[in-house]
Amino acid sequence: VCVCVCVCVCVCVLQLRGGTVVPRSMYLKSKVPVDEESKTITVARRSTEQVEVEVKKEGCKLWWGFASELNDISFGVLYKPDDQAGKKQHAGQMEEIVPNRRVNSHQNFEEGSVDCAKAGIYVVRFDNTYSWTKSKVVHYLVRVNEAGAAQEETVASGGATADA
Repeated sequence: VCVCVCVCVCVCVLQLRGGTVVPRSMYLKSKVPVDEESKTITVARRSTEQVEVEVKKEGCKLWWGFASELNDISFGVLYKPDDQAGKKQHAGQMEEIVPNRRVNSHQNFEEGSVDCAKAGIYVVRFDNTYSWTKSKVVHYLVRVNEAGAAQEETVASGGATADA
């Protein structure tokens, strides 16, 4: 066991010696594609944030990408009819499209998409209710690609609402 530890230490020492400049090739790369389209929200401890996305016709594709700073976050996609737009609802009152699950978005950029079977409001939900002490900062981007359309439309509202 001591031999393995010494070998590992020697390898690390050979790569970086104390007091030397760290080469750019060893820098960590940003996981979040930061541009004018991306949004940032803070999900407080023991709470959720919801981003409502209006899909005007069936057959569209809803795409999302996000990364959190420092810790994981729970993520899911829900659906509610147009007549419920703007009304606050608990997750249990909406139809689950993508099941809520914890993701290590602080380690990897998370992205995915879903085909929208019906028009209405799709709710991208960031859930931090399991965390007793830490708020989470999430950088995200949500797009709707209309069926047959060549270009994707970025959701401009970015309207995050807290879920009680």
